[in-house]
Amino acid sequence: MTGFFKENKLEKILVSGNGQTIYYATDQDVIVGANKTVCSDLTIYLKENKISRVVYTTQPDGIYYPLSMFPAEEALLSDFKWLEEWRPLTWEDVFIWK
Repeated sequence: MTGFFKENKLEKILVSGNGQTIYYATDQDVIVGANKTVCSDLTIYLKENKISRVVYTTQPDGIYYPLSMFPAEEALLSDFKWLEEWRPLTWEDVFIWK
């Protein structure tokens, strides 16, 4: 992943290889379904620190489930590992290699 900043705010993220998203669809602020998509390459655009748009560029493959039919095993990104100890908490942390 490569992040792009504008005026010190994250504006865009390019994902190259093994891009995955889970999007929860809402209707009047109520979650009504979930869309899980796998895509080799994708671009995520942000506005005010929230995702505003996702563009799937290479071979997207997704499925939409009504929330009542969304399998629990699909609710996680495959092979995702949350590496808390590597998470930068300040901008200076980006330059520290553990």
